Amino acid sequence: MKLNTVMRYIATCMYHGVPVKFEHYFKRVKTTQMRSLSAIQSMINDETFSGSIWIRHQQQCSQYNVGYLSQSDRRLITDDSLYLTGSIQKFLTGIRIAQLESEGVLNRTDAVKRYFPDINSDKVTLEDLLLHRSGMKAYHPGDLSTYETCIAYILEDSFQADKFGQYEYNDANYILLSKIIEIVTEYSYKENIYQHILRPLKMYQSYFYDDAKGYTVGGMSKVRHTLCATYEEPLVQYYGAGNMYMTLHDIDRLCQAFVNNEVLDADTKQSLIEPSKRYAQDYRFGFGVKKGYFRIRGVLNGVDVTAWFNKEQTIIVASHLILEEDPKRCEHLVEQLYNNKQQRGINL
Repeated sequence: MKLNTVMRYIATCMYHGVPVKFEHYFKRVKTTQMRSLSAIQSMINDETFSGSIWIRHQQQCSQYNVGYLSQSDRRLITDDSLYLTGSIQKFLTGIRIAQLESEGVLNRTDAVKRYFPDINSDKVTLEDLLLHRSGMKAYHPGDLSTYETCIAYILEDSFQADKFGQYEYNDANYILLSKIIEIVTEYSYKENIYQHILRPLKMYQSYFYDDAKGYTVGGMSKVRHTLCATYEEPLVQYYGAGNMYMTLHDIDRLCQAFVNNEVLDADTKQSLIEPSKRYAQDYRFGFGVKKGYFRIRGVLNGVDVTAWFNKEQTIIVASHLILEEDPKRCEHLVEQLYNNKQQRGINL
């Protein structure tokens, strides 16, 4: 099928509200961007991958893009495309908490009850929230439509004594931390992140969901051989936990700022990553500590962004087409790229 024929086909489908056939979507990709993937093409099945790959090795960087912005937006993904980063926002929240602790504004050992006197627990600390071991009830906000109603829902008989101290990943922990940031600074969580992390690091292509405009990437799902838009959770429900859009360049900038002590001083950073009984688990403060690298990942509304990084390299794989048969495909691709010696030393 020729390119102009593909475009007419897609336009006709969109006009009549008919889903675009999966194989036809990728005909466009094959004739354009796949040629730029020569270094890593063997690692990607071009008929099922749609998204971007970022590779940094020391000071050399490159990004590879495949596909359209969404099922309904036929503009191609570019280096300026914005991905919903999901739980990677928890890394930002954890960094801001660590900054405030280093300034003496709060302490990770503070009881949450200090900030919310009416909660049903005296034991839970900020550190328990950061480590997902607060015992908080599962977060199911339903149709809640404002930040404040989400906070009220979380605080209502939220903590379960029999689960306190056990690791259980829960967005509500970091949503509550975002509110604590507002309480101690007396201005919005959003402005805290913009003023103390994004702007100082010149991350000018990172936005909260209600500020993001232009090239936002929309999640898709594959049903048999048809692409459909993914159901989208209301992002107002995920302040502090997953409602920001970023380019892969900006994600790398954040990663490198962390490892090079630009966003936290060396002692504060070391206090987060050093082995201790308190941090026996890999996950803390919104990121994972692995052997030789750090890891962040966000999955929300059909978009998966996974990054592994250290001082030498950053590898990010972002996809807006999550396959049922391989839901951790981004993770698997990052691992392959990280472990491939030829890829790590490639002249990008």
